[in-house]
Formats: sequence, structure tokens, C-alpha cells
Amino acid sequence: MANFGKPTLLTISLKECILILMLDIIKNMFSTGTNTVQKKTKIRRGVSSMAKTKTMTIQKRVENALLNGEALTSNAIKNRFGAGNPGAVIQALRFKGLPVFLNTNKRTGVKVYRTGKAPRMVVGLGYKALAKGVQL
Repeated sequence: MANFGKPTLLTISLKECILILMLDIIKNMFSTGTNTVQKKTKIRRGVSSMAKTKTMTIQKRVENALLNGEALTSNAIKNRFGAGNPGAVIQALRFKGLPVFLNTNKRTGVKVYRTGKAPRMVVGLGYKALAKGVQL
């Protein structure tokens, strides 16, 4: 009787059988076919898949927008980035050392946040504080 398929347990030794089983297990672990078991996740209603995959924090996204030269109002920070308290986000950026300024348009009265160059006086006071040993 000719054996053309996989060897049966009767024609191979125990070591060969274990080796074949181990190779099958390894092959199944690394295969990308449809045979693999995939973990199913429930999608909650009202929450998009984009909302679950946020990688950057609100603070980091606001920082990137300001560094790219955008002028942001408080409402823009609330609506575009989803910040509950835009003032707290700006304060945290200032504490990180980002020079954020609140500019008011004299004609329209609109207040916008922008980044700029820190005044020389502030930089000088910072160096004096460091020289005196003040640590944050």
C-alpha cells in the first residue's frame, strides 16, 4: 500500500511524530491565513473606532498646531481638540517652556493664542534663577 499523504503514526517513530506536530504548531502560529483564530472585539455604540485609537494627547496636538504657526482661539481648542478647559492646556504648555501668548485683535476683540519668542527679560530671569540654584 503506497503512502502518498502525511505519514501515519504506524509508519513513523514517536520522535518523528512529535517533530511533525511541533512543525505544524509553528507553521500555524506564523501563518496569516483564514485558519487562525482572531479575537473579536465589541464596538460600543456612539464611539467611533477613531476615538479608540488616539495616540497623541490633546496637549500634544495643541502644541503641534501652535508650533506650526496656527493661531487658536479658546473655542477652537475646545471644539477642534476636545479640550474641556483650554486655559489649563495653555498653562500646561507654558509650564513645559513653550512661549504661548494671548493676542487680542483691537478691531474685532477676538483673542487668539500664538507662539512666539520669549522676551529677553524672561530668559534673563531664567538664567539668573538657574545660577542661584533654583530648581523646578
